[in-house]
Amino acid sequence: MTRTATIMIWAGLFALLTTQSGFLCTGATQGENNPDSPTTSQFGYHLSYGDIAVDPQTETIYLLVQSTSTTPQGAIQNSIRSVLFAFDPDGGEHRFVADLTGLGDIRINFVADAIPLMGQTRSNGGETLIVIDKATYQERQRKSLSGYYWGSRLSPSRRFLVVAENAERHVPLHLIDTKTLHTTVIPHDGDWLEAMWLHGRDTLLAVVFYHARQTARILMWDAETLVSSAYKLGADGCWDQPTLDVTLDDVQEDMWLSYTWVGVSPDDKTVVFPMRASDGTSKLVLLDVASRGLRQVPNARGPVAFTPDSSTIVSYDFAGLWPFEPTGASRLVLFDRSDLSREIVDVPNIDAPTYYVTRKGNFVVIAEHLTSDKLLIYDVDNGKMKTLAGTALDLDEFVSRSEVGEIWGIGGSTGLFCLDVFENTLDDVDLGYAPTHINILPHRDLLVLFRRGDLAMRLVDPKTRQTVRLIDVPSTLEATP
Repeated sequence: MTRTATIMIWAGLFALLTTQSGFLCTGATQGENNPDSPTTSQFGYHLSYGDIAVDPQTETIYLLVQSTSTTPQGAIQNSIRSVLFAFDPDGGEHRFVADLTGLGDIRINFVADAIPLMGQTRSNGGETLIVIDKATYQERQRKSLSGYYWGSRLSPSRRFLVVAENAERHVPLHLIDTKTLHTTVIPHDGDWLEAMWLHGRDTLLAVVFYHARQTARILMWDAETLVSSAYKLGADGCWDQPTLDVTLDDVQEDMWLSYTWVGVSPDDKTVVFPMRASDGTSKLVLLDVASRGLRQVPNARGPVAFTPDSSTIVSYDFAGLWPFEPTGASRLVLFDRSDLSREIVDVPNIDAPTYYVTRKGNFVVIAEHLTSDKLLIYDVDNGKMKTLAGTALDLDEFVSRSEVGEIWGIGGSTGLFCLDVFENTLDDVDLGYAPTHINILPHRDLLVLFRRGDLAMRLVDPKTRQTVRLIDVPSTLEATP
């Protein structure tokens, strides 16, 4: 997923700056494109930015094909037609899915038997929701709304979708039932709201911030209970019967060299809320889901990541901060979840770190927020840091082959690199062309590569580093149901 497609439900203007230009988007990356990754499972894909979407169940490939008009100088002027096609991962045959002409910022998610699509209606600035049948590619439902949705959070059951209403000042969150397209605003009486699902069940966590009194309220609901109660409101104007409701004093959302992205541990036992105290310092608030207890960790920033066994929280900070500018080297801050003991790890020559924790083994891969000439690998178990030199490297769009310790990403001198965290090696992979987008078919163990504007996608065997199949990409003229 590209930096422009990074999905954040937490800000108005700041979110626009962060997601559209990559400004200050530090901390744990959301750049992993694997269809079975926690990031992609919730957030889906941004088709308008060129993402290659892969259904995690069938590994069917989806690509938005756009035809454009150009100026005499060759610059793209505007989009004429936008058509979504599906591609068989084995034979490569394509099928027409939907003509999405007139929509911008198109996003796709996958539920059990359907494909929810969202896009901004260019004619009136509203939002269009479309549900496509996964077997027949027939349109089941369509709904037009007056707002402009930003990002998404899909629940573990794949029934409920949370999106941000970016047209309003406080960016309220909406809950969409993908079965019925019933849409309801998540009610609150505060100034700002951020939310996230647990990984294993349809439990929604939210943090509401109150600017005037410098407080935050952490709430938790069961989605099925909300539906059965017809989204009943309590006396305070919030949904009734939250399973958690606790207030914190002297805090606000964090939006500077950190941000309030709710982090959930792989085992669903711990939830981390990055926040900022009134004195300007950043801190983490840790929720124990079972006991409902809260703990606070000063001088640490988000978004956080977790090691695969959930035992260690990976955060970051700077050696000094006064009052709002980083001074000194950046560093990783690793916390033991059980006792909050911390390990400080200097990150040499990285000013604004972004990082990824591998899903196998306890390795942290660190990059400069903007592209740089190096990647760093920190071995959590052995406490060793390795620096690997390269060209134009970042963690904005990549896939992982967790079992063999490989990360394949867009970048490097050839446009594609392979990082082996087990062997501490970094290779530029030359396929004769530089792809702009990448995904993976995990069960088939094949990379899916595409360069925007090309007439074919490539399936590449990562073991041999050879193209095993070209998949023709049709033109929009072939858009026939």
